[in-house]
Amino acid sequence: MKTLIYTYQLRVWKRRSYRNDPFRTSNLFYNPDSDFYVCLMGQKMEFIRQGKGYTAGGYQQTVSIYRATRCEGCPLRGQCHKSKRNRQIEVNHTLDDYKARVRELLTSEQGLRHRNNSPIEPEAVFGQIKECGKFRRLRLKGMTGAKIEFGLKAIAHNLGKLAKAWAKSSFLCKCLSSKHKKALYEPQIKL
Repeated sequence: MKTLIYTYQLRVWKRRSYRNDPFRTSNLFYNPDSDFYVCLMGQKMEFIRQGKGYTAGGYQQTVSIYRATRCEGCPLRGQCHKSKRNRQIEVNHTLDDYKARVRELLTSEQGLRHRNNSPIEPEAVFGQIKECGKFRRLRLKGMTGAKIEFGLKAIAHNLGKLAKAWAKSSFLCKCLSSKHKKALYEPQIKL
């Protein structure tokens, strides 16, 4: 099983407005052999060039740029795009492949089971850390400081859970033999 991470994008994919929007680039017909898109009016949107860009996170991405040839006089132009020129789209094929794989994994039977359990696990822990632990803000500066501070808080939370588990099951009493129990409770100083 591969790692499944629920993305916000899955919520977007489920929306009827997203799936039924025929003008969205992801809903246009794409011919990978000849490398062109087809608009709703049946017009080819041919490959022009590749461009490089950067995401907000600083990752470099390569996008393919496609442009329609004749948009003037099209009855759907006002709904399709607002440009005075022909419609132009930018597509990151690598990212689209990754998104398709993620969608396939998350909508599989195993992915559905995983998604049913995943919101429960971390939300309870964060709620306990915030409410019971009175942890409202990070006090150390920078990403390193935040990692250190939250790591310490997580360790403290886990130690607290471990202590409660030991107290509930009287872990120490079960693990130690009766001979060792007596030694624990007898005074060690002999007069």
